[in-house]
Amino acid sequence: MTDTAQQDENASQVDGGTKDAQEFGAEQNVLSLTARQKKLLDTAEAVRTRAPSELSFGIDFLAETCLPISDPGSDTRIYSRRNGKLYLEIQPAHIRNPDGSSEFVYPYGSAPRRILIWCITEALRTKSAKLYLGTSLKDFITNKLNISFGGAQMQTFRKQALALFRASISITTVDEKGSLIEDRFEDFHIAQHGRLLTHVGNKGNNPKETESSYLVLNQSFYERIVGINGKGGKAFPLDMRAVNAIGNDALALDIYLWTVLRVYRADRGTKSVTIRWERLHSQFGADIQEKKRFKQKFLKAINKVGILYPGLNFESDRQTFTLLPSVLAIEVKQAKGNARQLRATGTNG
Repeated sequence: MTDTAQQDENASQVDGGTKDAQEFGAEQNVLSLTARQKKLLDTAEAVRTRAPSELSFGIDFLAETCLPISDPGSDTRIYSRRNGKLYLEIQPAHIRNPDGSSEFVYPYGSAPRRILIWCITEALRTKSAKLYLGTSLKDFITNKLNISFGGAQMQTFRKQALALFRASISITTVDEKGSLIEDRFEDFHIAQHGRLLTHVGNKGNNPKETESSYLVLNQSFYERIVGINGKGGKAFPLDMRAVNAIGNDALALDIYLWTVLRVYRADRGTKSVTIRWERLHSQFGADIQEKKRFKQKFLKAINKVGILYPGLNFESDRQTFTLLPSVLAIEVKQAKGNARQLRATGTNG
């Protein structure tokens, strides 16, 4: 039985993306649609009718937990998220500024999420831990990430990229089995080393075509992506069209990654998964202290995700949220075919 109040606020959660898209369109005067709303609906139609020509990839632990959505602040020593027995902890990166000053910066918001998806996808494409980001940060953002931005945002992007690459990340699982306590942990940075060229002026010192920004992924992180010793990696496929349409909505992007992975793990979408709201708040709600407000924002975001993930079915009541049997976002055969194509066309340049 769904929560009646939430049904009124969030029309038809159970029927997934198709019905949501219809109702979304029905509630809007077509002439008053914003460019963003029109793009969302156009993308939803493309996702429903055509297989993706391009896949992107997420990684398991960041679909099960989340980066910060807003800035935790430099006074926050450790950012922590929990999903059951899995804990994600992040210590901020120490960023040096051109004037000699320094600051501690967390990776937060949509930018590091989009950068991370690109890094995972590129590592799978090239089968190399060394990733070339283009001639400059601007080249990387506009031509690799397909993000439009103003010049005033360059310094923010620089800090967010460096924060993602250099923050200390810890993944911990604590499991108690009778008299035995098992602690499994992994500590790493996303990048081992790299060079980031950022042009922030109007004249002079533009990067040369022969120069480039690059990134060498931490070996542990790289192996988690591509696998090692015959064992598969922990990356999973996403529809790049949905990622681009979600854009700067960090919460919706987190929920999209999470639903894609959870549906696949639920016996490839054949079983339901029921989760209490308290656990979802622990996983996704770092920036929303009030649980009632979190529930409202979560349902709003997942309805948006449902538009771009037409096979997704879910329902909720006052105590729990349930992912119902759903169609996989990316069919397994299709993902394997795209993976082979990625490897065949991979290049280190």
